[in-house]
Amino acid sequence: MKLTTSPFQLIAVDLDGTLLRSDHTIGTEDLQALTACGEQGIVRVAATGRSYYSAQRVLDETTPIDYLVFSCGAGVLRWSDRELLHAQMFPPHEAQVIGDCLSALGHTFMVHTSIPDNHIFWHTPLGENPDLEARVAHYAQWTRGELSDEAYSMPVTQFLVSLLCSEAEFEALQERFMPLAETIRSTSPFLREYKWLELFPRGVNKGTGLEWLCRELGIAAEKCRVVGNDYNDLAMLERFPQSYVVANAPAPLRERFRVVRDHDACGVAEAVLR
Repeated sequence: MKLTTSPFQLIAVDLDGTLLRSDHTIGTEDLQALTACGEQGIVRVAATGRSYYSAQRVLDETTPIDYLVFSCGAGVLRWSDRELLHAQMFPPHEAQVIGDCLSALGHTFMVHTSIPDNHIFWHTPLGENPDLEARVAHYAQWTRGELSDEAYSMPVTQFLVSLLCSEAEFEALQERFMPLAETIRSTSPFLREYKWLELFPRGVNKGTGLEWLCRELGIAAEKCRVVGNDYNDLAMLERFPQSYVVANAPAPLRERFRVVRDHDACGVAEAVLR
């Protein structure tokens, strides 16, 4: 694949539902597009809600990317040598306040440990939330068990709250935590009727994580192209003017941003070539 003169110097793509197809592989056309970007000196970034460990389950040393923005912008890593360049976490005392508040409200949630090992987590008691149960079962080897004070003895990367609720109820909870944390919405990949409210340190999201990397590389926002598919991409899509969503994105995102083919039809390649 040969690119014409490119109007961008960096391309950032979400993983699940964007670069990754339904079978969690990357399509040939998308691989060719990212390889062609590299040959032209365009910086390639995977920007994901996954932890570093989880990203390694779908990416390897042959994947044509240069940087990984992971955990919704809480960490930034250079892919070639896996050097951690940037990380932001809750101090223990702030994490304790948030955890106590969530517990008092009766929510079911996970608490993720410090970067880069934030695939390890504690969780509230199981039994009443099948979505949380599915996530705990999927990552069973990494659980520290039911939530205890030990969870707040070290910096915390994020909280993940699993919710089966109306839009109004979700927005009310999101607003309640805004003074304490960055609130990021995503859709559960286990039970899609469940919404996830992810809480990160204030100012942490994919947009600010990518913005930090752009400053380090000396690349202006106007020279960045981004592609996403879900609400946790929203901060990135809003922050960079060359923004695209794949056709499998929720309708509210498709209405706001330019649309390319869906993730199973190599929409990233289409975004590269536009």
